[in-house]
Amino acid sequence: MLTRVAEAVGTEQGGFEASSNGELLTLLEELLMRGAVFIFLGNELRGDDAAGLAVGRALAGRVDPKRVVLCGEGLESCTSRIRRRKPKLAILVDAVDAGLPPGSVVVASVRSEGSPPPLSTHGLPKALLLKLLGVEEAWILGVQVGSRSVGAPLTPEVAAACSSLAKLLLGLLGKKSRAE
Repeated sequence: MLTRVAEAVGTEQGGFEASSNGELLTLLEELLMRGAVFIFLGNELRGDDAAGLAVGRALAGRVDPKRVVLCGEGLESCTSRIRRRKPKLAILVDAVDAGLPPGSVVVASVRSEGSPPPLSTHGLPKALLLKLLGVEEAWILGVQVGSRSVGAPLTPEVAAACSSLAKLLLGLLGKKSRAE
């Protein structure tokens, strides 16, 4: 279920209001045309915190590897792999805590000014995040967590959202790979 992010974070904080998969697809297509790389984050030991990795693993081996980075060991450990791709912008696919129903999918822009986006579960200052990744622009594509219990699997709502998001991205990245 794609959620109206503006309600969660406010458009003044870089939230993108999207009410359908079509709107999300349009945004993602635009970002890909501008050189986006998808970075899939998560912690498989903490339940729904593995959401980003679940989406990324569903795409592994099925899309152009130059467009994706699986990063289960922490964003800081993946910066060299990301920088080698020389992306203009990054889309971080991750679990988020935006106070929404579990499995909600949200998207928000990361800007260099201000504090971390309220969606982020990492809390890195925005300017530092952009510098670490070597990009001018970054976006968070998040799945709202339900549980981050140690040793727990993905909750059913989050697993369903990850599956839907993986299908959407597979269609998009598969189409982009064939066009290049």
